[in-house]
Amino acid sequence: MRAITNAFICVLIFFNAPLEAAPKIHFTDYRVLLTSSESIKDYQIFNQGNRDAYCSTQVIDHNVSDSGKLSLAQKNNRPATSAANIIRVSPRRVLVSAMSNQKVKVVARKIRNLPKGEWVSYLSLRCKEHTPSLEKGVQVSPNFVFNIPVVVRNGELEVSASLSQPQLSKRNGKLFANIKLNRRGERSLYGNLVVFDDNGILAQQKGISHYLQSSTIQLALPLKQAPKGAVTFKFVEQKQFGGDLELIHVL
Repeated sequence: MRAITNAFICVLIFFNAPLEAAPKIHFTDYRVLLTSSESIKDYQIFNQGNRDAYCSTQVIDHNVSDSGKLSLAQKNNRPATSAANIIRVSPRRVLVSAMSNQKVKVVARKIRNLPKGEWVSYLSLRCKEHTPSLEKGVQVSPNFVFNIPVVVRNGELEVSASLSQPQLSKRNGKLFANIKLNRRGERSLYGNLVVFDDNGILAQQKGISHYLQSSTIQLALPLKQAPKGAVTFKFVEQKQFGGDLELIHVL
């Protein structure tokens, strides 16, 4: 099982496009948090490439298994925690010029009228070169798909978490640090995990998401080198996304 360890999901599809001339899309934030005190987000899309990009936007959902595995949800099978009926995104299409940026407005409607709780959907951005080139008479247009979690919260939500069952393992000659991240409560977790020994950092993984549909996810981090002395696991939530938990477990 592969844990949910990215704040976004990125799929790159190329059709023999020239690599030296293309849009280069990136973001400063890979997660959106909307609350009753901040229900609107101007989400910035940056294009550092030398070709214009044309992006379309939509809201999608993923179902999450008990172990934390994601699968794309159909409209008739959305999870109970879907925010699709709450959030609105505009515009639906946007041109991001080369070496420039544009914003997409993400709005959560009438949060104060919602019951206490958390809902999650994804801002799906599908971007491609605005003026695709021709190569040997065939139109070439690279596509980039980014799915950004949009979390809607209403009220003060309680959560508890712990790290458990730490161990070191070896696969294909590579050392790994393994640990379980356990969650109980009314909201998801989002943070970074660092593994270190007496000499410093052995491994780190940023943007770990632990959603409501699962109670435990398994994390496995490849180590830079064999540890010396005690091995410490430290998980820290990112306060800008509504969490302040800090967990430590020593192996």
